[in-house]
Amino acid sequence: MRGADFHGANLEGTILTKAYFLQANLGGANFAQAFSDRVTFDKSDLTNAIFTYSLLTSNTFYGANIEGTYFSGALVDAYQAMLMCKRASGKIPYQVYTQG
Repeated sequence: MRGADFHGANLEGTILTKAYFLQANLGGANFAQAFSDRVTFDKSDLTNAIFTYSLLTSNTFYGANIEGTYFSGALVDAYQAMLMCKRASGKIPYQVYTQG
């Protein structure tokens, strides 16, 4: 789904496995309480997307725009969380859980 436009989509509670969102527009999309495994979000626009209480296993976010993205209560791979924290701005109001 290279370059797909899911801007503002409601994907709450969905199950995504091996999805490929390279350079996709996911700004403002709602992934709350979703399960995603081995999903590629590389170079995608995730501005203001919502991942609260989501399970994000083996996903990649290389070069993704995560400005204003909510990961509160989400389970994120430790390595991806470390990479995102290096370039994210703002504060994390809630705990983000990491695995690995």
